[in-house]
Amino acid sequence: MTGSQQRPGAIDPAQLGFRPQRSVRWLAPRELGRVAFKVALSAAFGAYADKRELQAVFHATVPDLSPRAELWFDYVSDVGDSFDATYTVAWLLAQEQLDVGPAGGAAGDGLPRGSLLVLGGDEVYPSASSQEYEDRTTGPYQAAFPRTDTAPPPTLCALPGNHDWYDGLTAFLRVFAQGATIGGWQTRQTRSYFAVQLPHRWWLFGIDVQFDTYIDAGQLRYFNEACSQMQPGDGVILCSARPSWRHTALDPDAFATLDFFERHVIRPTGAAVRLWLSGDDHHYARYGEVNGDRQLITCGTGGAYTSATHRLPVDLELPPPESRSRHKTSPPAHYRLASTSPGRARSARLAALGVWRLPLRNPSFLFFLGLGHMFLLLSLLSALSTLPWAAGGLANALFGASLAETVKALARPWALLSAGVLIAGTMGMSYQPKRRHLLVLGALHGLAQVTLGVVALLAWAQVPALDRLPDVTVILLVCAGTLTVTGFVASELVAAYLLLASLVDLNVNELFSAQRLKDDKGFLRLHIGTDGVLTVHPVGVNRSCRTWAVDPEGAPHSPWIKPADGPPAPHLIEPPIRIARDPAGVAPE
Repeated sequence: MTGSQQRPGAIDPAQLGFRPQRSVRWLAPRELGRVAFKVALSAAFGAYADKRELQAVFHATVPDLSPRAELWFDYVSDVGDSFDATYTVAWLLAQEQLDVGPAGGAAGDGLPRGSLLVLGGDEVYPSASSQEYEDRTTGPYQAAFPRTDTAPPPTLCALPGNHDWYDGLTAFLRVFAQGATIGGWQTRQTRSYFAVQLPHRWWLFGIDVQFDTYIDAGQLRYFNEACSQMQPGDGVILCSARPSWRHTALDPDAFATLDFFERHVIRPTGAAVRLWLSGDDHHYARYGEVNGDRQLITCGTGGAYTSATHRLPVDLELPPPESRSRHKTSPPAHYRLASTSPGRARSARLAALGVWRLPLRNPSFLFFLGLGHMFLLLSLLSALSTLPWAAGGLANALFGASLAETVKALARPWALLSAGVLIAGTMGMSYQPKRRHLLVLGALHGLAQVTLGVVALLAWAQVPALDRLPDVTVILLVCAGTLTVTGFVASELVAAYLLLASLVDLNVNELFSAQRLKDDKGFLRLHIGTDGVLTVHPVGVNRSCRTWAVDPEGAPHSPWIKPADGPPAPHLIEPPIRIARDPAGVAPE
């Protein structure tokens, strides 16, 4: 699209061209089923329909921004969830200059808008489709930074994350690899990976490792050709869609693919990776090299729910000893956690206090659990009944039930099936292929849910005056109460399980996805100065905007939609990080 776009006069999908979305309800039964289906399809057929191998026939492009004396560019990841969080970040990215507060630098420090925008993975949630991209990502970004012909558009490059891969990259390639504009940004890549030549012998590489598996031959050829232009002392910023360095405690070989890429593609040229960037985890976390200045930064704060930082390992050894004992690897380097957002103490508080809002934040999950408990209750009453249902057998069994008889009734076929489904579901929640011993936690959680069902049945029998009502009325009231009251208690039992499981690093993601937190967002604004030093400014915003208003009379390049309750207040999460291109050259401050 060229020229200025028609500015909307209302927050109306017909005028905007997209429908603003609420945050994904990750525990909603429909969402759980849909994502599980997509994951299963990706796992089953991904190896047979790997579009990266087909992309090798596409024309290879390497955007060249090296002639500039200096360059400002932005990195953001994990966008396309709720409109409030996604648009807050997009609005900040689109501003001509950001004045960051005193959290990490002097008040009034101006950071110009980037000439390059890098989307680091998971550009849409919960799964990729053309409509989801339009509603959750490209539409909001267009509204934040409308296209005009008054200036050359900044370049946009994107990496696919696992949620982009769920349809085999079909929608991703249509949106980001066909030269389209996204608002005022211009896409220039032709594949799901990219290389960009930056000023002062810096390079930006974005590699697509498809669920952290391997790097295809066509992708290796592409980067080998890009590396043929390198010379000793060049610096590389390497982007991947997953912070595999964080997962080495559970999978020692998690870092092997990135290590392989550096050893076989980059290092033979005499260049070196100076900065590793990733998203996927929805927080900011920086690991600094001990006795060195290489940095590992996770910045998945572009719009998705906030995730935990208090369970991150403090020290990393990469590659880890177990991987080095089995494979040829690089010499080990040690890294230490230097900064996080949210802070570790705040993250722990969010986990301990916020998870109890689970049933309020996920009402359909509450009713889903209530439905499971209703089937358990009816099957128990059926096993206890000596009369037909039509003759009031269920109500009669309810008022005559004892603890001993109810426990015995659990062995009856329908009751056993209902209890088994509950236990199987909780065990599935705790399943991890390399930590199967933790299934015992899921089994204990399931037993707790079944115990809740037994206690609920016996409690209903003690409700005053309930036995004076007609049998049909009693059963209808008990079923309705089970759907709501027991469902609520069962949801809080899930919250308690998630909190306890997180202590052994199990279901930590679910602990936070259940809360659907949309604050603590941000991105990286990077700068290559005239001296060749790379400076990373981690920009954060504590609170996403909640109310919006259209700006129909605004300038053509200004956002269509503006915050109605005051603009978001960006700040530096920590002081700027300076990284020299060549460690033997200019040392960072």
